[in-house]
Amino acid sequence: MNMFLLSYNREKWDWKKDGWENYITQLQTKEYADFSYNCRSALPHYGDKFFIVRVGTRNNGIFCSGIVDSLVKNVPAPFDDTKKTNKLIGKIKVLLDPDNETILGVKELKDKFPQQKSWEPQQNGIMINKAIQEEFESLWVDFVQTKKQYRGLKRSILKVIANKCCLPTEKGTVKPGMHA
Repeated sequence: MNMFLLSYNREKWDWKKDGWENYITQLQTKEYADFSYNCRSALPHYGDKFFIVRVGTRNNGIFCSGIVDSLVKNVPAPFDDTKKTNKLIGKIKVLLDPDNETILGVKELKDKFPQQKSWEPQQNGIMINKAIQEEFESLWVDFVQTKKQYRGLKRSILKVIANKCCLPTEKGTVKPGMHA
């Protein structure tokens, strides 16, 4: 299993105007949201994890995570039909509103994990360094749990479900390798 960073730059595409509410509705009704995203890398496979990092602002950081279902290769690029890209198909499990909530900041990630080449990738599908994946995922889970427990998050903004990849549950935490 691998972990990948996908980048989101609101100056290039405003997710809030293009399907954001649909993701929120899906998370409320079925506890995950079907998701597809352009990805230059051909490495993501079924069961891998993805994390979306907001770039291009002062408030850069991770605000979304999920699981890869598949990767469709060589599809037309969204803004240039003459170019090809890959499309990651997956399920969003955690979605924070980066405009209205605290997100896991890039500065904190750079300070804690300097061995990661980039936390603000210019292209989608950068693999998170294998040496830090377990500790990084624990940091993300703790961050999400803290937000949920101490800030009384609105369920319409964040819906977290448990799976074997160690996401918080209503009843507690699923440890890595355990099943919910």
